[in-house]
Order: sequence, then C-alpha cells, then structure tokens
Amino acid sequence: MPFDLTIGRHYLQYQEFLMECFAHQGKHAVGLCKVCTRGVCRDCAIKAEHSLACSQEHAAFAEKLTEVQFASLGNAQLYRAQRYVQPLASLALIALGLGYLYAYDDDLFGWLFLGFGLLMGLTHFFPRRKKKN
Repeated sequence: MPFDLTIGRHYLQYQEFLMECFAHQGKHAVGLCKVCTRGVCRDCAIKAEHSLACSQEHAAFAEKLTEVQFASLGNAQLYRAQRYVQPLASLALIALGLGYLYAYDDDLFGWLFLGFGLLMGLTHFFPRRKKKN
C-alpha cells in the first residue's frame, strides 16, 4: 500500500516524487550524478570519492570536484581561525613593541613591532570593502 501525502485537498503518492534513472526508464534512481545531476540507478551508478557518477568521465571529474570542495571547506576553517589569531597576534606585537621601547629607549625593533602590530590590528578591524558590480 503506497504512502499517501496530504497537501491541501490533494493526495499525492510517494511514487510520484521518486526520480527515475536517466538511462533506464521505470527504474528508481538511488542518487544523482555529482557532475550532471541526472538520476542514476544501482546499475548505472559509479562510485566516485564521496559521491556518485553516471560515467567514467564524470567519475574522474567528480573526484576532482570533491577535492576542490574539501579544500574550500579547509580554507573556510582557516578563515574562521584567522578571526581569532590575528587580533591576538597584533596585541602580542604591540606588547612586544612597547616592551622594547620601555626597556631600550628609542629602539628600532620596538617601533617596528609596534607599527606591525598596529597595522595588523587595523587591517583586522577595518577590512577592505569589496566592490559591488
């Protein structure tokens, strides 16, 4: 007995929502090709790294696409870490610069550390604005 889904006054059966394989009409798809997003059945599906593909050419491209996606996720985590590391590093450089200036009167390293710390702090709190096209 098919499962009925009620939407308003209309009754829809779940079979109407199932995708068919692009190559085998009447066979239910088990997933989508990562490259072309066509439905593939168990017979057509080629397992790529963390995804499915509909052909060998798409399987190779899907693996490369997965590598790019994982690298992008890694960059997003690095960006999140930078939000916390950059202010701490700028404070450390400012403290180091002030320490040098206090210990050694008019020391060049003190002014350099202080300048780099202030520059790093300003670039964190006042980021460059992106141009709108």
